[in-house]
Amino acid sequence: MVSLILTIYFLIVFIFFIFSLQYRDKVDNILSELKISTFNALWLSYLEGLIIGGLSIWLIL
Repeated sequence: MVSLILTIYFLIVFIFFIFSLQYRDKVDNILSELKISTFNALWLSYLEGLIIGGLSIWLIL
């Protein structure tokens, strides 16, 4: 059961990655307008994932 959930999760992530490639230049322009480096944007998304993941686990438990 766990492997099925992980497979579905990775499939969804891969599909989102493929669809988001067409917006790569737009995202770069937005980051440059906000003067946020790619490194800082990655860390912000990492923290967001930790927060959302933590809240999800908290709601499940």
